[in-house]
Amino acid sequence: MIRAEGLTVSFGDAAALRGATFEIAAGERVGVVGESGSGKSMLGLALMGMAPDAARVTGSLRFDGREMAGAPEADWAKLRARRAAMIFQEPLSALNPLRRIGEIVMEPLRVHLRLSREAAEARARALFAEVGLPEDRFRQFPHEISGGQRQRVLIALALACDPGLLIADEPTTALDAHVALRVIDLLKRLSTERRMALLFISHDLAAVARATDRLIVMYGGDIVETGPTADVLAAPKHPYTRGLLAARPRIEAAPRGADGRRERLATIPGTVPGLLSLPAGCRFSGRCPVEQPDCARSRPALRPAGAGAAACILIGAETDA
Repeated sequence: MIRAEGLTVSFGDAAALRGATFEIAAGERVGVVGESGSGKSMLGLALMGMAPDAARVTGSLRFDGREMAGAPEADWAKLRARRAAMIFQEPLSALNPLRRIGEIVMEPLRVHLRLSREAAEARARALFAEVGLPEDRFRQFPHEISGGQRQRVLIALALACDPGLLIADEPTTALDAHVALRVIDLLKRLSTERRMALLFISHDLAAVARATDRLIVMYGGDIVETGPTADVLAAPKHPYTRGLLAARPRIEAAPRGADGRRERLATIPGTVPGLLSLPAGCRFSGRCPVEQPDCARSRPALRPAGAGAAACILIGAETDA
């Protein structure tokens, strides 16, 4: 359904998303993970034609076979809601505080599908039931309902015109663990029932493991690893992915060192550099524990690694060997 080739979003000489190449099939659930500043949200915005005004989008982005990179806003406006929809990070900020939530969900039905008010209300109420929102919430304002219910309103809003792709940008960040699990399971169920592709953007590796079948790992605007979610999480190939997994808090007791003390949580040294100070070669250069002399100068391509691919010169050397 979606095919990106060399998709790049840049601000002058700085690329927030660099040369992204991937495909998303109808009904497929794809996770995107990485630190803040890795390009996850920019990827989602690019797929919606919502990159910032100052950005320059290059490369190819085909949606249902139609080239959309560089398409005018009028073309994107026809695609949004009907074929692609997005759930934004903070529900309270994304919902109009002056409108009742039922009216918010009715709006795309009236604008895009040209439904009468009566038909739009009937459809909106059906969507409320589908996402598990109580009937008596229909005429309430966003501030009158809980965070989990606001998230479900955003899901109902995104589903209103039956899109082929749903982009969920950190959909569980503001929710407690129990509600987050219910939202994840709801998105999975809806994806299956509607054969709707899901792009699930998150910092939460446990949420991604539960929600997706395929995983994209990003760092510094680059895709550094991709493959089946279970395979990537069980046996990561890129040093950055291994660092992310090592830094996960453990539910079980942390192992003890030789002195009998609990081992500290592993961390990736340093921070993600700013867009203007990223290395020209591998973006992870300078923080990588297995860095080679050529890493900062030569950008590694994604090379086959297990059931997926990773962008690391060591993967290339192992493959060539």
